[in-house]
Amino acid sequence: MITDNLVIQIIISLIVISLLVAWHELGHYTMARLLGMRVLKFSIGFGPKVVSLVRNGIEYQISALPIGGFVQIAGMSSLEEGAQEDPKSFINQPRWAQILVVAAGPLFNYILAFFLFVSVFWLYSPSQTPSLLVNHLVPDSPAYVAGLQEGDVITHVNGKSLSGTKEFLAFINQSQGLPLNLQIERPLKDIDAKVQQQLLHINIAPVMDAGGVYRIGVGYVPLSFTFSGAVAESFSQLWGQSTGVLSQLGQAIFGKSDAKLGGVVEVTRQLSHAAGQGLKNLLWLMASLSVVLGLFNILPIPALDGSKIFILCIESIIRRPINATAQLWIHGIGIIFILALMLFLTVNDVLRIYQAG
Repeated sequence: MITDNLVIQIIISLIVISLLVAWHELGHYTMARLLGMRVLKFSIGFGPKVVSLVRNGIEYQISALPIGGFVQIAGMSSLEEGAQEDPKSFINQPRWAQILVVAAGPLFNYILAFFLFVSVFWLYSPSQTPSLLVNHLVPDSPAYVAGLQEGDVITHVNGKSLSGTKEFLAFINQSQGLPLNLQIERPLKDIDAKVQQQLLHINIAPVMDAGGVYRIGVGYVPLSFTFSGAVAESFSQLWGQSTGVLSQLGQAIFGKSDAKLGGVVEVTRQLSHAAGQGLKNLLWLMASLSVVLGLFNILPIPALDGSKIFILCIESIIRRPINATAQLWIHGIGIIFILALMLFLTVNDVLRIYQAG
């Protein structure tokens, strides 16, 4: 546990959110500097500046509102005064360079998520033997009927050790319904309240679901990895969480899911909860949030990085710039939509907490 003080947990949550967004902006900043563009300002937080420092013509500042941050690159719009005449302005660079600068923010989020996942999987592994901790059982599922229990640790399948969750799923799906032999370690307390491990072998026959995928009805979290296994699992998590978020988003939009989207209040609540559970859980949630932040910023949503990349790609195809005023209108409407959505989600978060309490 990091702390059980609610106020400190909330402060930690706000700092985490600010750092994730600031890291995203650092991606834009770094790529712009590498490509020789003129950067005017880099800020951690929004609103009135608390402290600032000017180095090499760039103002670095910490602002009063610790939620997010921004980087100001000269000439992001052709309507900006002096942008056309400045050879180091954004609009005077090749479109491939512009795309790299815009895409660097989401890329940095994925890079951060990858290293956070590696730290959780490898540094926090209780051993170098890959294993999976059972944390949920579906009632009447094959795993439930076979006697698997929450808290069991799966170490081998059919006598073979695991390298990660991807391999475990492959074992299940390739079984074609034939029984799998799971070697598990079950924690038992003796009369002296010391935890000992009981080694068991359980046979489970996977069943096919409606989608044609074999399952045993068990939820699990990665417990132990070698370094190479942690790296492989981290890549798997980046892909799995990205596709999972897109799937849930699509189902929520088309009304095919009961899942509720959360706003800043819900994110802060989840981070506060993770901070109360310990550094490992906080790092895991930070990694997941970094994936979400990176993913949403590569979607073609007006005012976000994805829409800017989309416009730059269109300009590359038609070989001429799209009207700057039209772009401002598009991004302006996008900002209004995003602010309205944030307000809507925040109200929903507050009502949900009020109804639950």
